[in-house]
Amino acid sequence: MSVRETPVTVGLAARCVRRAGAGRTWLALGVAAAVLLGGCAYFNTFHHAKRAYAKAERVQAAAKSEKLSPEAIKYYDQAIEKSAKVIVDHGGGWRAGIDDALFLMGASYYGKREYEAAIKKFRELVVNYPDSRHAVEALFFTGLCYQRLRNRALAERTFERVLREYPDFARRDEILFAMAEALETEGQSAAALRAYARMLAEYPRSRNREAAWKRVAAIHFEAQRFDSSLAAQRELARATRDDEVYFEAQLEAGACLVRLGQQEEALDIYRRILPPEPEGTEQGGRVWLAMADAENRRGNHEKALEYLALVAEHFDRRALGIEATFHAGYACETYLQDYPRAREFYEQVGAAAGTSVFKDQAARRLRNLKYMEELRAAAGEEDDLQRRAEAALKIAEFSYFEAREPAQALEKYALVVRDFPGSAVAQRAAYARGLILRELDSLGAAVQSLRGVVLEHPGSRQAARSLEVLAELEYPSDSLRVLRGRVQAAQREQAHRDSVAAALAAAAADSARAASGDTAAVIPVVPALADSAATAPRPGESRVRSRVGARPRQPRGGSLPPTVAPDSSGATPEDLPPEGVLKAAPSGAPRDSLTSPGAAAADTAAAPDSVAAGAPEESE
Repeated sequence: MSVRETPVTVGLAARCVRRAGAGRTWLALGVAAAVLLGGCAYFNTFHHAKRAYAKAERVQAAAKSEKLSPEAIKYYDQAIEKSAKVIVDHGGGWRAGIDDALFLMGASYYGKREYEAAIKKFRELVVNYPDSRHAVEALFFTGLCYQRLRNRALAERTFERVLREYPDFARRDEILFAMAEALETEGQSAAALRAYARMLAEYPRSRNREAAWKRVAAIHFEAQRFDSSLAAQRELARATRDDEVYFEAQLEAGACLVRLGQQEEALDIYRRILPPEPEGTEQGGRVWLAMADAENRRGNHEKALEYLALVAEHFDRRALGIEATFHAGYACETYLQDYPRAREFYEQVGAAAGTSVFKDQAARRLRNLKYMEELRAAAGEEDDLQRRAEAALKIAEFSYFEAREPAQALEKYALVVRDFPGSAVAQRAAYARGLILRELDSLGAAVQSLRGVVLEHPGSRQAARSLEVLAELEYPSDSLRVLRGRVQAAQREQAHRDSVAAALAAAAADSARAASGDTAAVIPVVPALADSAATAPRPGESRVRSRVGARPRQPRGGSLPPTVAPDSSGATPEDLPPEGVLKAAPSGAPRDSLTSPGAAAADTAAAPDSVAAGAPEESE
């Protein structure tokens, strides 16, 4: 660049003067002046190109959003225009500096996010000027372009070439960081963690080390590996010299401790990082919010409400104040079951000025409270058992799918099983409990619940589905075979009962037609079927009410009705939980939420630690 080209022009001029004779001095001076002027013209043009590029970078860095700034685009275009002028006007016999111009054009296109055009310029540089000092940088930026274009194969191939052919490249750590980011973007968290670990091990002083520790901590936190996330946040706090980064690392470390059940240790961290005058800084408000969360999780809800009240008071009409009021309503609704008080807080959030995501959430939870009130009223009616059962089940489902409270949902499902034994809703509730417990990694309790569904309701659809889940949990094969035999026997018996009911219904219909004078052929009643229909159920069986008239009558001369029938509880497909709904736990539900008092914790404590080791042998 300027340091490189200015000596070239001066040297050319000096040689012209030395080689000229005395008579040709003036001619030599003219040639030297032309060379100097040409060099100055090149230098000025490229100097303006570099200045325009630097301005574009500064403007975009100062932008408050990720959107490309129009002013930055203007300066990038100026850099491209000036660089192209260098190539066109000064690229004849004197080729010095064309590689610089090509690289600056590619970098400007990259800044404009025109990645295809940037790749073209970088490739032109590498092909035509392989010995240029910019060749490795051009390959590096080419890999970044492919990464932005979501072509990970070409990006990885380009990065690997740089790592292989340029072992002394100063930005190798950036390559490893970019490769890790690409893996994380594609959802390959394990591979991304390995790539971040490689970068941190090989380049412990990299300027990307703080960003790498942040990403490692975030990946572990999202996967609910709070102990690993805590370790990464502590490494970040030790590595940084930035006060803001240190504050964020400590705040996140406290969040990990809270979810690990170490609320007191988390509160110690929060007290240390709380500013001397918390009411005057946003950091103070955030720490108060974190302290309220810790107090709520250890059961000190009134203390949590005090912290939230401080935030709402000192940050009124601001985002933090609205968030604190929402969390106060949530605490009243979820922890204290004080629904009128929760409604007041949610209404305050809705009436607050400005915009906030918590206003939308408050409006939704107000609707939820109203719906829950209707369900509780229906569940309290004494004259309609079926309606009460359905309302109780909906309350449990609502707690899980809408309120995102798996611990509460488990308790509500347990109440349904207890209060409505043997019913269709009890079967569904027991099956749902098993799935939620599995998603929360309470595998012993999940096996216990699912096994109970099979043993108590072997003829139901939930029993067949429970067998599938037990197989996925690697339940002992011998015990699973016994359970499967129970289900198959119950299905055969139910099919037989349905066949008998259909035959009796058809016979009754033909008898009615014969009595009315219809001489058409009728299907005779098979004595064996009639006798079996009148047989009383064996001990331990529940009587099954046949729904006469529910099935369409078979045509005369046809075979008996199909043997596949609804389960003994009378549950229909639309009554059952959707197949895939309970396959994934809610994103915001912490795994340690089952440690709160209630039926779920009792089930977890009583369950065996290992599914394979703790499953008892079944017997007929």
